Amino acid sequence: MEYYVYTHQNPKTKDIFYVGLGKGNRAWNKWTGRNKFWDNYVNKYGYEVEIVAENLSRSKAEKIENIRDTEVEQFTFNSS
Repeated sequence: MEYYVYTHQNPKTKDIFYVGLGKGNRAWNKWTGRNKFWDNYVNKYGYEVEIVAENLSRSKAEKIENIRDTEVEQFTFNSS
């Protein structure tokens, strides 16, 4: 039980733009495994990390990540 689920938020608006799972310093790591959208967004706005669940098995972390990701997508779609 070493995984956690985290979000990356816009530091000014607190809008969530990324949901992920990780262990160690993954949530704070800017240099590995990020996509072009993430890179562009962070270069423009920066980011803050929020840990939303911790001490999880990988399978439980994946389930929570999928639920949170769906919530963010629905919020983003409905806010447009």
